[in-house]
Formats: sequence, C-alpha cells, structure tokens
Amino acid sequence: MEHSDCDGEWTLSEIPLLEKELREIGAAFQKLPREEPINAYEHTAEYRIGAESLYDCFHNVSGENLFEALLELCSVARQNKQPITFM
Repeated sequence: MEHSDCDGEWTLSEIPLLEKELREIGAAFQKLPREEPINAYEHTAEYRIGAESLYDCFHNVSGENLFEALLELCSVARQNKQPITFM
C-alpha cells in the first residue's frame, strides 16, 4: 500500500508483501457489502451482477476479479523469477 502508483516495479523481494496486502484487503472487502459506483464504471456493470461483497465489485479490463488477477500475477512473477513492472 505504500508503493508509488506511477511507473515502477515490484521487485521479487517485495512480492510476498504485496501478496500479503492483497489478501488482507481482499479479506476485509469480502466482509463489506457490495457497492455500485456512482457516475463511474457504468461500462463494467455486468461484471458486478451477482456480487455479494465489495470484493466482488473490483475487476480488471478482462472482467477477472482484480484481487485474484493480481495474486495470479504475483505467482507468475515468482515462478519466472521476474519483477512486476508497471507503467
């Protein structure tokens, strides 16, 4: 959560902390009621159909749950011994 949101990367040594934070935030969001964004993300409303919690309301551009997609990205990075680079 303390990582910059501009260009950069999560190093291999940072990935375990990222995974821990994603799991903690995801667990907290699973305890919160679903929430429909107001005046934003109307184009992704179909992804939130059937959402039971706030956790179910976050998706990537492919419609995958954002937490699960990011955790999978962490797994791929670890398997390939590569950092996660973002820009």
